[in-house]
Amino acid sequence: MSRRKFKNRQIAGSLHKAAPGASPGVLLANPLSHPTQLLVMAYSTEKYIEKECHSVEELHEFITTWPVVLINVVGLGNIEMIEKIGNLFSFERLSLEDVLDTNHSPKVEYYEHYIFSIIKGSYISDQLGTEQFSLFLKKNVVVVFEEQPNSSSFGNVRERIRRGIGKIRNHGTDYLYYALLDEVIDRYFPVLNNLNHQLTKMENEI
Repeated sequence: MSRRKFKNRQIAGSLHKAAPGASPGVLLANPLSHPTQLLVMAYSTEKYIEKECHSVEELHEFITTWPVVLINVVGLGNIEMIEKIGNLFSFERLSLEDVLDTNHSPKVEYYEHYIFSIIKGSYISDQLGTEQFSLFLKKNVVVVFEEQPNSSSFGNVRERIRRGIGKIRNHGTDYLYYALLDEVIDRYFPVLNNLNHQLTKMENEI
């Protein structure tokens, strides 16, 4: 990513922050945010289901009947939906405020009823890019907020759930949480290999 584009991204990410002195927990959407999609995968040892939901109310059916539920909130443009999700799972508003701040530093925080983490992903299309993932771990639910639509995000974890590959369908949300974080980290390796190739090529040309 060029320095100019990186700088512009940082500026754009800071435009939606609350003004200095504003009350904590104010939720503001970046005007450049993608529209919000609500994708759900729920599973047990024997079976699984996946669906796109169009309202937060539809989530009740999954979280009350399935032992493990993965909720992907893709795109951060719908503040009303994000706020309703926070209310449904009793997430602190300060946590949701951090979700919407896509320039936030990676971190892990432990609350009484959930664990909250922010992790940065990386990818290469025509240039190097980064994206933020915010994960909430509860007893039978993992909620992931994704900054932007990306068909490859957590594709490996999803396929393992669909096909029942490995340990994932035999374990709870703690293992799912680990698997999601592990996939974000694994995706750095092809990016690093690509950058290493480009640097080697530049050194040879010099």
